[in-house]
Amino acid sequence: MMGNTYGCGNCEFEFCSGWSHHAGGQFLVCPSCASQYILGHGQSEWGPSEGETLRLVELGVDLDYPTAIASVIHILPMVDNEEWDGVVRLDVGDLRCPKCEEHEKLIQEFNELAGCPQCHVGKIELQGSCIY
Repeated sequence: MMGNTYGCGNCEFEFCSGWSHHAGGQFLVCPSCASQYILGHGQSEWGPSEGETLRLVELGVDLDYPTAIASVIHILPMVDNEEWDGVVRLDVGDLRCPKCEEHEKLIQEFNELAGCPQCHVGKIELQGSCIY
């Protein structure tokens, strides 16, 4: 599957968006504390099904840590003439970071020049696309 790679020009923060067919899930990141997750354990390696329940797993350096959080998935419709870049657009509802418990919702991708969630100084830049 395809996604986008984002990075900070001030620190070593990196995030790859998109659906991983290896994990059967969508990558998410906390815009407050930089914790990264996969909303996964899906039935299909090629994308979620409407109404499917996926589990939130925190991505660690060496191990992944399942959380007790699950979410019923709704796929957002594509807007007319919107260019599809391979990123599955899911309505992740009110999923919040279980690690920092901030009020910010977990996100699937960054807006251009968003603040870095890791160093809180640098700006996030789109570094290109990635293929899983």
